[in-house]
Amino acid sequence: MSIDWSLVLTVLMSILPLLSLVFIVLKKAFPVVDPYLMKGTVILAEIDDIIDALLIEYPDREYLLTIDEITDKVLEELKEAGYSLDKEEKRKVNYHLKGKLKKEGLKIDWIDGEGIIQYNKMF
Repeated sequence: MSIDWSLVLTVLMSILPLLSLVFIVLKKAFPVVDPYLMKGTVILAEIDDIIDALLIEYPDREYLLTIDEITDKVLEELKEAGYSLDKEEKRKVNYHLKGKLKKEGLKIDWIDGEGIIQYNKMF
């Protein structure tokens, strides 16, 4: 008994689109499969709001000179808001903060492993 590979290939090619459709429908029906994504969306939006508020609240920027200082302040604000973040999530907050500052057009000078923020625009 020999295997008809063209038949197998035809069956696979007809099943793959159906499987893709099943995954899309499941994703729409159950969008919160990953607990990080469920929590992450809210946290990222709040982090953006906190960063924006900090940049406006401290216009002289004497308290927010480094990325670590801003990260600590954001983590403090999140803790006050009731979030409990583990070490990995804190690292992700730090990465998000760096990306947000870059999008805002702020220059970051790296001196001895510390990110010094050069505020080259007003908020």
